[in-house]
Amino acid sequence: MIIDLHNHILPGVDDGATTLGEAVEMAALAAHCGISRIVATPHYNNWNSTYIKELEHAYAELAIALEYEQIPITLYKSMEIAATDDLPELLKQGEVWTYPFSSYFLVEFSQDEEYDYFDWLLNQCVEAGFTPVIAHPERYHAVRHYPEIAQQWCEKGYGVQINRDSLLGLFGHHSYECADYLLRQGWANCIASDAHSTQTRNSNWLKAFRTFPKTYGFYTLGKCLESTPEKILKNKSLK
Repeated sequence: MIIDLHNHILPGVDDGATTLGEAVEMAALAAHCGISRIVATPHYNNWNSTYIKELEHAYAELAIALEYEQIPITLYKSMEIAATDDLPELLKQGEVWTYPFSSYFLVEFSQDEEYDYFDWLLNQCVEAGFTPVIAHPERYHAVRHYPEIAQQWCEKGYGVQINRDSLLGLFGHHSYECADYLLRQGWANCIASDAHSTQTRNSNWLKAFRTFPKTYGFYTLGKCLESTPEKILKNKSLK
């Protein structure tokens, strides 16, 4: 039961799917590839007071459409939350969405974020009672220069989610090298699509499923696509 923990499938709310039709196509393609569950993770936009209502509406609309079209995807809702100083308070106040029924949350940092800020903010979130899943660390300069930071995250029980397309080389050489190294070292425990459309950055897993087993092995793929995502959704420890 393969789970995609990071997907911008909700229509019309961020830089992901633009229409309901495109969102349905994304889900249909994912299902064709063997994905059974998708967590919708729109970017959190804290300067729009009506944003949560927009997300709720988009989620409900898409869930109804998937059922009507008989697409065998279970849809969940969460967010890709931008790393800001007030994130621990936003989590405590319930103003941002964690993974459903879970204390895990998906967080995105800027590419040039300083190492010390990662450490400080994530510790603050943990002290508030929440566990981070760090989105696409292979993009962050601090992780590229000091990949052992991802090892520390895994040892602390954090989710470390690399993008499928980074492993396919679609985000450039540096992202590929870092993602490949983290996965081979065991310093990443999730792989997700980070899909945004039916075109580039899409829900098509066929090439990945043809090449990844030979490159990384079935055990690693099972961990990153099934067992770790399942633990996150069930709020179980990753240690």
